[in-house]
This record gives sequence, C-alpha cells and structure tokens, in this order.
Amino acid sequence: MADENVKPDPIDNELLTAERERVGAIVEASKEHPDIQAQAIKDGWSIKATQLAVLRADRPRVNARQPIASAHANTPDVIAAAIMLHSGDRSAAERHYGPVVAEQAERMRCRTLLDVIENANRMEGRDPTSNQNRLVASAFSTLSMPIALGDFASKIELDSYRQTPQSWRAFSRIVATKDFKPNKLLRLNLGREFDRVAPGGELHHGTVGEQSFEVSADTFAMMLSVDRRDLVNDDLSLLSGIAKNLGQAGARAVNDGVYRTILTNDDPDGDPFFDAANSNLLTGAGTALSMSSLQTGVANMMARVDVEGRCIDLAARVLLVPATLDVTARECLISQSLARYTAVGIDRQPEGNPLYQSLSLAVEPRLSNATFTGNSAIAWYLFSAPADSGIVVAFLGGNDFPIVEHLPAGPEVLGWTWRSYIDFGVALADPRACLKCAGA
Repeated sequence: MADENVKPDPIDNELLTAERERVGAIVEASKEHPDIQAQAIKDGWSIKATQLAVLRADRPRVNARQPIASAHANTPDVIAAAIMLHSGDRSAAERHYGPVVAEQAERMRCRTLLDVIENANRMEGRDPTSNQNRLVASAFSTLSMPIALGDFASKIELDSYRQTPQSWRAFSRIVATKDFKPNKLLRLNLGREFDRVAPGGELHHGTVGEQSFEVSADTFAMMLSVDRRDLVNDDLSLLSGIAKNLGQAGARAVNDGVYRTILTNDDPDGDPFFDAANSNLLTGAGTALSMSSLQTGVANMMARVDVEGRCIDLAARVLLVPATLDVTARECLISQSLARYTAVGIDRQPEGNPLYQSLSLAVEPRLSNATFTGNSAIAWYLFSAPADSGIVVAFLGGNDFPIVEHLPAGPEVLGWTWRSYIDFGVALADPRACLKCAGA
C-alpha cells in the first residue's frame, strides 16, 4: 500500500501536465485524420510536426489518369496548357493560362499527345479506350481537343508575331477601321492662332481647313493542318513550328506592306509623297548620312510650318535607316564624343556629340532589299512622333495581330485545320511629319 504521507514530485506533475497538453493539442489538430492522430500520439510527435502532416494530407492529390475539375478553368484551357507543357514551355503556359491552370495541367503528367487525348476524353466524361487507333480516332470527336490545339497554336503564333522585329511601330500611327471600304482620315489645319482675350471676353472664331487621305484594310491569310499521323507520331514540334512560322509570316506581311508603301512613294492623291513640293525630300551629295546631314535634317523638321506659314512645332523622333547604314547611324547617335582637329592657337572648342541619344534608331533591311521597288542602300528617313501621322497603319477592328480560327473538317478528313489571317492597310498620311534624305 502506498504511503499516503508521501507527496508527488513537482517535476513529475509538470511533465504529466505538459504531456496531457501535447496530446490534447494533437487530438484537436488531427481530429479529421484518425490515422495521423494515432501515429502522432504513439511516436511522440510535436504539435508542429502533427500540423504539417495534416496540412500535407489535406493537399489536393490528383490521379494522373483522372480528369481535373476546377472552377478556375474550363477543359480546353487545361488541355491547351497541358499541350504547351508537353512542348517544354512552362513559362508560356503560366503566362497565357495562369499558374493555377498550369498547375492543373502539370498534374495530368501528359508525356505524349495520346496522354493528352486520354485526359480530354475523361474530362468530357468519356471512358478512353486502350486501343491506340480508337484513342486517336476519338480525339476527332472531342470538343476540347481542336479548341485546345487551336488555342495552343494561336498563343505560339502570337508570341512569334510579337517577337518578330517590326521597326515601323516606332514611327507609325495605328488606327482601327470598321470595314474594308476606304476610310477617310483628316489632317486638320487651324486657320487662326490663339489671340489675347480683350476686356469683355470676346473670342474670335478660327477656321478649319481639311486635308484628307484614305486607308483601307486587306486580308492576308494562311492555313495549317494536323492529321492522325501527327498525333500517333507525337509530332507536336510540327504544330509548334508551323504556328511560329505563321506568326513570323504575319509580321512579315505587315512589314512588307509598310515598306512597299513607303518605297513606292505614292501619295493617296496620286502625287509623290516624299517630294520637294511637300518640303520633305532632300537630295544631293550633302544628304549622305553624317553628323552634318543629320543635323540639317533635324533642323528641317523643326522648321516645319502649316499652310498659313506658322510653326507647327514638330520634332524629329526616329531615324530610319537601311541595314547598310546601321553602323553609320549608331556612330552618329551613340558616340558620346566626337574627335576634332583644332588648329594651333585655337582653344575652348566644344566637345561631345550634340545628337547623342537624341533620336530613336530604327533599322530596316527592306529599305535596301533589291526585291522592293524604290530600294536604296544610302537613303534615310526622319519621322516625328507616331501621333503626328506621317505613316498610318490601319487594322480591321483594331486587331493588330493574326487571328486563328478552327475549321470543321469534312467526314472524309481525319484531322484538324485552322486558318490564320490578319487584316491591315497602309497609307502615307502627313508629309510634314517625315523627311527623306536621298543620300546622294
């Protein structure tokens, strides 16, 4: 029998109390997970270790063979992201579809296009067959696969389009047209300046003179297709390559259109656009690109006037040169100082380049390309800000990028087809906003 006069050890009491608190906290933290609760009590886990185990157990686990449902994304988006991941570009998948969808697509663990097709079937509530031929055939009856592949191609094409150099954007005004008919745009000339308001507050009416020009959009298009052989061969690189080429082709179409218009030099009214009559063409030996001729051109732009002879305060912003003048242009704009020979006894001469980084440089190889009518390896151009409308590039509906659309295939075709097109037009607009120097 225990001696009733022996008092409990305080240390034992503290340990017992601490253990009870630990077990109580573990029970509370793991009440939804009896297996974790039993393991934590048995092995003496800490509260933090138990909470971590519960957190991991609550993390969503998705079987690679099961469809993924989410309120954040529809099926084609997840499938398209899975295709993009399969192509090896996770950053593009996250950029275009967001990290949540990219994570969902990654959990599908699609190693081949056939895996993607299988998941597409499951996400649409179908049980995919294990027969490869039937699985491939089922892809052409799903709703999500053609949409996902088309969206994948569209995103790849758009990235390629935007990454292709488009030097015309530095100096051209972009406008939207609502149809394919010639759209008339106006150049307004105010017939009066601001006057000092006399006592009494009487204002004088100005007059508005209109000069108009027209621009219209045309359609430029190509097609791409994928058939069952591409799926069986897992030839995703073919689709990706075609989409990239389409993006580059779309950018080249606009580039070609802009520079053919500039080099052809046809004003919408039928007269030459770059011409001495418009005060925007300089010719002669002194126009070869150099510090001296560039300074002359910049001064010429600053001296521009309206039809009434008043200064219109334009300034050169962009120097456009062919690839043959790239180095010369960089020497003029990037060199911080200029070498000078000074005669003996002459001092206090200024140093430095007054044109250092004063202009943006645009280099365009089409200006000297032999396939372009009017090409020149020595001519160069100055443009004011794009808003001054020296050159106008119009896009139907304001869509300055290619559109990709899925085409339904006939019953005799086991494949998918998409078409890509872009609608645009170019016009030489305001001659006062630009200057051409012939270079000789």
